[in-house]
Amino acid sequence: MADDDVVDGIAEVLPKTLESTLDMTYYYDNNVPTSLKSRFVKKLHRKWGTAELTPYKNNVTQILLTFDGPGLDKNNIDAVSKRLYECCGINNRKNKSAEIHQYDRLQAILYLFGNEGASAIGEAFFANKLNDLKGHKVLRIEPIEQDILLTSAFVEVITKPDEGEKMHEQLESVLQYYSGAMGYISVREPETSEDVRYYKQKNLTVGKIAPSMVLSLRFVALSLEMAKKLESYLKKSEDWGQIELTESMSKVVNVPGRTEIFYAYKHYGVIPFSIRTGAVTAGAVLKLYLGEKYKEMKEFYSTVVGQTAYDNLNVDVDVTEYCKFALAKDFELMLIHVPEEKTTKMEVCCICFEIEDLEMIVSKLSFPINVTRLADNYWRTNDPCDNNVIFYKVEGN
Repeated sequence: MADDDVVDGIAEVLPKTLESTLDMTYYYDNNVPTSLKSRFVKKLHRKWGTAELTPYKNNVTQILLTFDGPGLDKNNIDAVSKRLYECCGINNRKNKSAEIHQYDRLQAILYLFGNEGASAIGEAFFANKLNDLKGHKVLRIEPIEQDILLTSAFVEVITKPDEGEKMHEQLESVLQYYSGAMGYISVREPETSEDVRYYKQKNLTVGKIAPSMVLSLRFVALSLEMAKKLESYLKKSEDWGQIELTESMSKVVNVPGRTEIFYAYKHYGVIPFSIRTGAVTAGAVLKLYLGEKYKEMKEFYSTVVGQTAYDNLNVDVDVTEYCKFALAKDFELMLIHVPEEKTTKMEVCCICFEIEDLEMIVSKLSFPINVTRLADNYWRTNDPCDNNVIFYKVEGN
């Protein structure tokens, strides 16, 4: 994504994986219209399909329609679109609530501008009104994200059911002091309460803790005032508390010339934040602390991101070995070895990577990994230290 595509503003701080008003997938099961809540949203590249028929928009509900029929082309797309709008009862002279943005031979991206359009298209599908759109039948309707704000590597936080909006607001209240547009973290709600990871997560603000994963926000001298405001907000907050690190972790973190304070959400496990002042360069760093398997972790992430790790050189100051990878502009992944430390796993956090070839990644590793397919172009695994990892592919890239 080009830098000028990133939209500034607090509203764009945290993209939500399931933020669309249409969060159901509609399809046929043995010729019977059926729906299911979408666990993962398909991601499409801006280069997907034809040239844009309408200007790209990122503040609308984006859905993908899959058809059966002779195929969409420049000679019939207008007629098929018009018939779709008529069958759904949307798009009159006074109110335009939908538009076809792009299409491929048997698929089209539809923009919806309000809840009414999402409801109308679902009702029309169940009423079998979308079976003859100028010779085309809608077989599947699903939410998508196209050219999302998220970088090609980010952290996904899984909330309790129905608390996605609440957690989004909590994280946004922290990140607004750091950046107006930050695509390194996302929020997703599970579709049922069966996901018990957030119940397993201990309160990180009680006792001495060595978290396995921390999102470190680096502030340079010119932005010190914003760091102070963020720290003041967290100290006063009833929802966030300071983390007391274990002795071995403190020795690694607290070295001469560096100041870093750690905070966590009190109510259940969410990725902790640290405020790092006096940094030479600004940017966010996803820090993975590990007590063992440093060599395997280094190999795993080198293979996944396709980079040779940049090792630490400042041996006079640093008391442990670490390495880092550049994931995006102003965003790094860092592996930090805390020998013999037993770190606390962040159960509700997944590190997500956009990949091109899963088989190539698996074949290059010198050790086996277990990979589970979650949905089309979505897979789950764990790194050698048991951190949750998601691989996904963006179609049309």
